[in-house]
Amino acid sequence: MADRRRRRRRLQRYWNRPSKRVIRDRLNPLEAYTDDELFERYRFRQVSVVYFLNLIGGTLLESTRNNALPPMLQLFVCLRFFATGAYHKLIGDSLNVSESTVGRCCRSITEAILHVRKQFIVFPRDDEARKTKQEFIKIAVGYVVACVILHNLGIQTGDVMDRVDQPMDAFDETAH
Repeated sequence: MADRRRRRRRLQRYWNRPSKRVIRDRLNPLEAYTDDELFERYRFRQVSVVYFLNLIGGTLLESTRNNALPPMLQLFVCLRFFATGAYHKLIGDSLNVSESTVGRCCRSITEAILHVRKQFIVFPRDDEARKTKQEFIKIAVGYVVACVILHNLGIQTGDVMDRVDQPMDAFDETAH
């Protein structure tokens, strides 16, 4: 009976211990990589990353948690996701953060990008829109007609490859 009590007390002491703190060493990609290495990994140069961070840095909230990621590392996590399209778990493993942290970083950076999108994305209006439509039609309609004709020829005869080398006029019905 006494052995059971002693064993139970030992187990309770073991399970009630505070967990060990994990402090991760996170490298600063701006300092760790050259400009070309940075471009290979994140698809942006150092100057662009710094500009982008200054642009959206004000909208990112810096957490007060113990081991939170600073805005710069949040940006690098999100840029890695955008550049590779890999799973959050893989990105987290490569940057030494958790899968859920990758998701939160991608969300916060994307929301910050949405706040500044009107500075960079402008759709044409009125006369400019009309002009853009006409230029697109001039370029695209001939190729679209040719693709449809080639597709239909391939369905009917099954051998489109013999006709691909012919000039565009050969497929234009108005030219004959």
